[in-house]
Amino acid sequence: MSSPASDPPPDITPVHLLLVASDDCHFCLDARAILDRLRGDYPLNVREVQLSSPEGRDLAARHGIAFPPGLFIEDRFIGFGRVSERKLRRLLEQLKAETPGNGQV
Repeated sequence: MSSPASDPPPDITPVHLLLVASDDCHFCLDARAILDRLRGDYPLNVREVQLSSPEGRDLAARHGIAFPPGLFIEDRFIGFGRVSERKLRRLLEQLKAETPGNGQV
C-alpha cells in the first residue's frame, strides 16, 4: 500500500516534473531527495529520464543542459545542475496560485 503523501486526492491535479539525470551524479541524488520531500507537500508526478538515453540526449541538446540534473515542470525547462529546494517550492506555489479551480496544484 502506498503512503498518503505519494497519492494525491483524486480531485487534485498532479504537477508533472521531468528529471533528466545520471546514475553517478551527486546533484541528481540531491534532486531526488528534494523531490521526495516535496511530494509530502505537493501532488507531484515525477518521471526520470537518463541523460545517456536518446530522449535525455535530445533534451540536453535542445535545452542546453550542460550537466545533470535537468529539471522540467509541466514541460517548461527550469534549469540544470544543483536543484534549489527553495526555488522549486516557490515555483510550485506560483503554479498553485495560477491554477484555477480547487485552489490546489
